[in-house]
Amino acid sequence: MHKKIKLFVSMLAAAAMLVMLPNGSAMTAKAAGNTYSVKYLGGDVNAWCYVAGSTFDEALYPKGVDVLKVLDLQNGDNIVVYPSEVGTYKDLDLSGFTLNNLTVHQNAKAAVITDGIKDCYILAGAYAAVNGDVTNAHLYDNTTCTFNNNVLYMELYADNPQSNISCGGTVGEFRMLNTNAVSQFVFYEIPKGNMKLVDGTVQFTWSPEPSEAYLQAKAAADGTTPEQPPAAETPADPPAAPAPEATPSTPASSEYDHVPKTGEDNHTILLAGLAGTAALLFTASFYLYRKTK
Repeated sequence: MHKKIKLFVSMLAAAAMLVMLPNGSAMTAKAAGNTYSVKYLGGDVNAWCYVAGSTFDEALYPKGVDVLKVLDLQNGDNIVVYPSEVGTYKDLDLSGFTLNNLTVHQNAKAAVITDGIKDCYILAGAYAAVNGDVTNAHLYDNTTCTFNNNVLYMELYADNPQSNISCGGTVGEFRMLNTNAVSQFVFYEIPKGNMKLVDGTVQFTWSPEPSEAYLQAKAAADGTTPEQPPAAETPADPPAAPAPEATPSTPASSEYDHVPKTGEDNHTILLAGLAGTAALLFTASFYLYRKTK
């Protein structure tokens, strides 16, 4: 009996010491949802395929997206679409799932079907069609994209925009910013099926001020309290199309470092709880040890 108690005391003490090791503070928080990379493979495969993680590596023996939908994909996961060497291919059908993040990589081409997306990133040179309501759409440099449903908030980062963007639903807010994230133009309340940017030229109607309904919806999406923003510097006339110039080179990835990545968070509360657990375990071990004497 004494041996069992001594063993239990040792286990408690070891657990307490493990909790208090310096490396215990190295824990990191994982980004919401799992991430899968997809690419259309030609040849004998001739289908959309996927691997786990944010980089598509054919050496990892990719499986068909149909398998992804049956076995792995869950609501709130993240999808990264990589460019394919194949010219023509099928829609990327992810219907039945809402995504936390959809990223269409630089120069990728895809028509993606979903039940909704929280954050949608369309990178430079991409050619995309997106199905499903989008909370936040972020587009970079010159790209072509059609949103077939509603977009709550949309922004385009480009110093000399020649993008072609349209939306079959409503757009609550659309901002045109330079690559330093400085707003150039702001448009609110774009009606259903009206939003169209052709070669960087605005061809839609808008309101200079946001509606209360939009402010409430944006606050709910952001988890904040709705607040009336300062008057937007909306131009009296839509911006003119930029002068033609050579196609810009694909920007360095460092320019888009704010595209979400799995990151590290502070864990002050967690560490305090672990320290408390360690103290409790030491006390319990000492008590049991004294009791055996």
